[in-house]
Amino acid sequence: MKRFQTFFMVVLLLTMYWSLPIQTSASDNSYPYVCESFEDGNKNNVSIAADTGEIMTVTPGAGDTAYALRHTVTEIGGELKIPLNSAGFAPGQNLRAGAWIRLKTETADKTVIFMLCGSTLNGEEASFDLVSYPDLAVDTWTYVTVSEFWNGVFTNGEICDRTQSIYLKVRIGTGNTKVDAADGESITYDIDDIIFEPTVHGAAAEKGINIVKNSTFADGKSSWGGTCAVVKSEDAPEGGEYAKIEATTAGWMQITQELTFAANHMYYISYWIKGEKAFNGKGEAVDTAGVYMLQSARSRVVDTNSYNTDLPGYVIPEFPVDGQWHKIEFYYQFEFKTFTNQQFNTIFRVFPHGMKDTPSTGLFGIDDIKIVDMGAVANGGFESNDHTVQKFLNPTGELNKSKVTETEQNVLGWNEEKVETQLVADIRPASTGKQSMCVSILEDGGYAYQGIGLDKADTDYKISFWAKGETEDKEGVPFSLVLDRSVSKPGGDQESYLVPEVEYYTGKQEVNTDGSMGTWRLTGDWTYYECLISNRFALKDDLTTPNEHTIPRLPFLSFNVDGNSSGTVYYLDDITIREYDPETDTDMENAHPYCTDVSFAGNSYETGAISVRYNFHSLCGADEGQTLLRMFQKTDEGEVFICATTEKTIQIPVGLAGETIRVELVPIDDRQTIGSLYFSEYTVTPCVTVVSEITKWDENTGEISAAVTITNRAQISEEQPVTIILAVYDAKNKMVGYKTVQTEFGPSDSVNTGVILAAPPEAAKAKLYVWSGSVLAETGKTVYSKVVTRTK
Repeated sequence: MKRFQTFFMVVLLLTMYWSLPIQTSASDNSYPYVCESFEDGNKNNVSIAADTGEIMTVTPGAGDTAYALRHTVTEIGGELKIPLNSAGFAPGQNLRAGAWIRLKTETADKTVIFMLCGSTLNGEEASFDLVSYPDLAVDTWTYVTVSEFWNGVFTNGEICDRTQSIYLKVRIGTGNTKVDAADGESITYDIDDIIFEPTVHGAAAEKGINIVKNSTFADGKSSWGGTCAVVKSEDAPEGGEYAKIEATTAGWMQITQELTFAANHMYYISYWIKGEKAFNGKGEAVDTAGVYMLQSARSRVVDTNSYNTDLPGYVIPEFPVDGQWHKIEFYYQFEFKTFTNQQFNTIFRVFPHGMKDTPSTGLFGIDDIKIVDMGAVANGGFESNDHTVQKFLNPTGELNKSKVTETEQNVLGWNEEKVETQLVADIRPASTGKQSMCVSILEDGGYAYQGIGLDKADTDYKISFWAKGETEDKEGVPFSLVLDRSVSKPGGDQESYLVPEVEYYTGKQEVNTDGSMGTWRLTGDWTYYECLISNRFALKDDLTTPNEHTIPRLPFLSFNVDGNSSGTVYYLDDITIREYDPETDTDMENAHPYCTDVSFAGNSYETGAISVRYNFHSLCGADEGQTLLRMFQKTDEGEVFICATTEKTIQIPVGLAGETIRVELVPIDDRQTIGSLYFSEYTVTPCVTVVSEITKWDENTGEISAAVTITNRAQISEEQPVTIILAVYDAKNKMVGYKTVQTEFGPSDSVNTGVILAAPPEAAKAKLYVWSGSVLAETGKTVYSKVVTRTK
C-alpha cells in the first residue's frame, strides 16, 4: 500500500480514524492471495462479475501514485472480480482484506464487502463475506480494511470446495447499486491497492514452514549452489527430482543455499540421503558415509556472548552406502543472548567415513531438504516427546571456539537450573493437546528457561500462556514472567542498543526491573495469562543508527513463582509468542493508547484558546506521537470538522459566535496507533462585546448621560476606531439633537466611554448607537451593539 507523506493528509485520514497501511509488494505467481496495485496501468486481472458496468484505469491513484481503477456499477451483481490463486490456500487462517476507496458519486449505502467466492461441495456458488462499514466520502480517499477468521465454510454454512476456482469480489453497498437504481442511476468509485492475505503474526505463521527454497529440486538447481546435477527419477523419495552429487576426482561433494537462522530459534531439520559410491583417501570403496551440515558466515560480527565467525555445524555419521534412501531428522538450536543477526551460507556436504574435512570422491543423492523454524518459543505447546537437540555452544566467547553438541533435555527446548521438568497429561480446559510441562523446583532459586527469539528491533510482541500451581491458597500466589538479558561480557562497541538486564512482567500492562510482584496470581486452576513485550530500545549514546547486522540483545524466558523456593511446583501449557498488531488483535486490555487526568480549560470566545492537560499512556512503553487536538462545530445534521493541531492548545476561529463546538483530544503513539477519545463542549461568544446603556435623563435640566464599555478579546486585530452616537427625537420621531464621541479599542482592550447630551425640551426619546469608524459619514459598516432606547 502507499503512504501519504504530508502531515496534512495524515490529519485528514486520522479524522476518519484510520491508521495508514504499509506498502505491499506485488505478488508473484505462487502467492495464493490477491495484491492489485494497478501501478503499470494494467487492469487485465480484474473483471466485472456480471456483464454490466465499466472499469477503466485513472491517474493518479491513492497517495498520488501512478494509477487506480475506476468502476461504474449500473446493475446489481456488478462486483469487481479478481481470481485467487488457490494453491496453498487453506482454512484455519485469519484473512484480511483492504483497499483504498474514493467515491465519485454519492450513495446512501456505503457498506464495503470483500467476498471470497467459490463453489460448495454441491457445486453451487457461495461466498464468505468480510464486511466493513467505513465513512466513505465523495472525492476523498479512505482506507478500508477488515479481518475475519476463515474455517473453510461459506457465510451460508456450506463447505468450500477448494479444488474449484476461487475468486475475490469487491462490492460497495449490500446490493452494489444505489437505492434508487431502478431510475437508471449508477455508482462510480475509484479503488486502489486491493489486497487479500492472511494476517501474519511472526513465529505463529513461520511454524511448520520450510525456510529452504526449492527443497525438492522441482525447479532444477534454482536457489542452490555447489556440485550437483538434478535428476528426474521415480526413485526420488516423494517422486520427481533429486540432487545427484558426484566427484570423480577429489573435491567437496556439497550443495549450498543462503539462509537466515534466527538467534534463539530452534529448527527441525530433515532430508533424505542415498549413498551410491564412496571412496576413502586411498581410493578404496567404503560402505559408510556421513553428512556435514555447516554454516559459513566469515564476515559475521564477533559477539562475545554468542556465536561468531567459526563454521558451526552438525555431522550425521555412519549412514550406509547401499544405494537406498535414508531419512535424517534432528533438532538444531542457537541459544544465546546475542545481538548479531546475519545470513549464513548453509552447506550440506556428503563425505566417505571419517573425511568431513578432506576432499574426496563418491556418488550421492539428496532430496526433500526441510529446515523448519519452530518459532520464537520452542515447544511452547509441550507436545514433542523428543529429548535431544543439537545445540550451538560458545561458552568462552573466543573466536573459532564454537561447536555443536548433542544435549539431552527432559522437555525439548527447555533448560533446567535446580529444577526438574517433565511432560504430564494434566492439560488446560478445551486444550487440543495432550501434554503440559510440570516444573518442580529442587533448590531455592531454581527455574526452567529457554532463549526466545525476539529478533526484530522496534517491534512489539505478545506472550500468552496457561499456568496453574500446586497451592491451597484460594487467592493464589504472586508470580512473574522473567526476561533475562544480563551477560558477563557486554557487547562493547559492537552492541547498539541500551537494554535492561532483567525485566519482570507481572500483569497485562505491568513491568518492572526491580523484581516486585504485581497483579498476577497463580492458583490451583488452569488460568490464561498474556502480556505485551516491547522490543524497542534506545540506541547507545554515540550512535544515530544501529551497527550493521545487530539487533537488541535477546532474553532468556523463565518464571518466578513467589520467589521460586524449594518444593514449589507449577504447570505451563501453550506458551505462544507473536508479533503484536493493535489494529487486528483487539482483545488486549487497553490495546490502544489512552490518557488519564484529562482536563480542558480556556476561553470560549472567538479567537479564544482551549487547552488540554493529560497524562499519556501506551502499550509496551510506546512514546507519544502526533497526538491531535481537534475542533468540530455541532449542527442539526451532525458535526463539521473545523481544524486540528498537534499542539496542546487550539484557537477558536472568528465566525463561530453563538455556535456550539466540541474540542476533542485524540491520543496517538509514535507508531500512529489511535487511542481513546476525550472531549469537552462550549458555546462560542463573540470576540468583541459591547455593553451600552443610557444611565440618566434629568427632566429638570434635560441632561442625558450614557456609558459604553467595549471589550476586545481578539489577539489578531489592529486598533479599531469607534463612533458613539447619542441622539434625541421628538414625539413624531424627528431627530432634534445628537452628540458623537470617537474612541478606539485594540487587542485585549477594555474601553469605558461616557456621553453627555443636553436635550431640548421637545425631546421625547433618546437612542444610543455604537458604530465603527472615526468620521460620522463613514460609520455604520459594523454595528457593535443593538440600539439602546430610553423615553423621557
